[in-house]
Amino acid sequence: MITKYRETLPTSKTILIVEDNPIDQKLLGKLIKKRGYRTRCASHGQDALKLCSYLTFDLILMNVNMPGLSGIETTKAIRRMLNQNSNQPIVGITGEEKDVERLRCLDAGMNDYYQKPLRMLFIDYILDDWLKRETYSFAVS
Repeated sequence: MITKYRETLPTSKTILIVEDNPIDQKLLGKLIKKRGYRTRCASHGQDALKLCSYLTFDLILMNVNMPGLSGIETTKAIRRMLNQNSNQPIVGITGEEKDVERLRCLDAGMNDYYQKPLRMLFIDYILDDWLKRETYSFAVS
């Protein structure tokens, strides 16, 4: 069986991975780095808020269901901190497949939402779709 994946040339774009599961965090980081992007990781919402207070990211991949400060709460706090009109793209990642979960993500200010497990094709799609856009939209409740 041949597995097809794509590697790209190095880029200056940086992605923040907010994921409490260390295995998922490491795997996602490796897959993204293989595509030429830089990554920073946060193991929970408070770490993400701290990083966002002094660094700029081209994309944030946010686990929705984390202990402590959830991805929903973290996203709302990031939107408040960066200004609700910020172009910061935030993509939610969760194991839940319910439409209600998707709406919660979008209402919290996430731009998009994907289900785990993330396959390489979805990672390529997320990176291509969100890192090549010039304007972003999101809903804030």
